[in-house]
Amino acid sequence: MKITIAYTSAGAGHAKAAEALYDDFKKRSRRNQLQLIDVLEQSDFIFRKAYTSGYSFMVKHVQWLWKVLFYVTSQKRLQPPLTKVRAIHNRARVRGFIRYLIRENPDAVIATHFLPAAIAAYLKEEGKISSKLVTVMTDFGVHPFWVYDKTDIYCVASELTAQQLV
Repeated sequence: MKITIAYTSAGAGHAKAAEALYDDFKKRSRRNQLQLIDVLEQSDFIFRKAYTSGYSFMVKHVQWLWKVLFYVTSQKRLQPPLTKVRAIHNRARVRGFIRYLIRENPDAVIATHFLPAAIAAYLKEEGKISSKLVTVMTDFGVHPFWVYDKTDIYCVASELTAQQLV
């Protein structure tokens, strides 16, 4: 089975979750073809720096701004325009990851961050990949950025998160 485990290096938790999954799959079966990918390494320099440095800066120095952005982007009425803007922006910035998924068309994409989940869901919707999409939510709350119609399986850490997702 060809499996891509995708994460972003924005914050340590997404990478650690991806690495743990990679190590576990590797131990369980040598027949699997595993690929561990930091989607930000497949993006342009400006996007990568803004994503990693911007997140770190906000959570360390201006938490109030992070809270405001989180609140605003979680509003249901804003989801249609936000989804379109994010989709266009993300597709323009992570072309390397998009090319990789189309070329490899893995049996499964396991995403431990919402960015690779969004890209894989879009490619499935467009019929460009046929991969199963497994989203491993590393957050305890459900933000709309994690939720995509083309996700086949969600993995969550708590019953509360599962209830919120449903």
